[in-house]
Amino acid sequence: IVHGGQSFVRPTLLTDNVIEAVDRLTPLAPLHQPRSLAPIRALKALRPGLPQVGCFDTAFHSRLAPPVSRYAIPRRYEALGVEKPWVVIPQGVNLSAATPELRAEAAAEKRPGEVVLGWMAAHVLTTGDRDSESPLYNVDHLLDLWDEIHDRVPNARLWLVGEPSERLRARLSGRDDVALFGRLPREEALAVASCFDLAPYARTADQGVRAAKVSELLGLGVPVVSYDYEVTANLRETGAGVLVSDRRAFVDATAGLLSDQSARAPLAEAARRAGAELDWRVLARRFE
Repeated sequence: IVHGGQSFVRPTLLTDNVIEAVDRLTPLAPLHQPRSLAPIRALKALRPGLPQVGCFDTAFHSRLAPPVSRYAIPRRYEALGVEKPWVVIPQGVNLSAATPELRAEAAAEKRPGEVVLGWMAAHVLTTGDRDSESPLYNVDHLLDLWDEIHDRVPNARLWLVGEPSERLRARLSGRDDVALFGRLPREEALAVASCFDLAPYARTADQGVRAAKVSELLGLGVPVVSYDYEVTANLRETGAGVLVSDRRAFVDATAGLLSDQSARAPLAEAARRAGAELDWRVLARRFE
């Protein structure tokens, strides 16, 4: 289980009270906690007498000494009795991982005159796949948008970085306008993403927490088109992308930017400026 908060710092028997307490920690790990609890509750319903024990990822952090576990809490707050870490460190990106050599290798995949709309996730799924209900991985809506976008920008190609399901491979078989890169090591994925001319954040739900992928794209200087979500508020704050309200606006904005390099340029520059502040080395110095 990802999050045990401050209460669960060792393997713990999962009683009804413990399960409910762990459920209350869901806002701290909204993507992972429900997936951990679902099989626990299912097994409990099938075998109510079978003991289950939970082990928590966060238990490791409970053993860290205060200078490490408290990050950069100002001493004046400690004097007021605040003990829990509260500083929110932005999602960063290891920009040095995408070396010039890896970037050059990725750029060689680009065809002459091609503009790239790029998507990056751990998995690339379609309806019917396991976990395809997750907006983090399901690309059905993106592909629907892409059909309209490609009709308007024929020299554009969609690059999908992430492990595709067999069902998705079959759906895209024979299509020259979509490139499947598969799941790549982190440094190679970042190098490929650095070649995106534009990235869509076409997820159909707001997860409520800032999106790590958007931070990575900003770090690489890639402008983004997104629905107007809280998770992509950093695009509004930095001027590194375009936020839209509906499908039609998404298609119009994406097709327009792919067709006009001069319109993309200021967004890309804003992304590079914002991204430079998200380099882990910069963040480490800021919060040391």
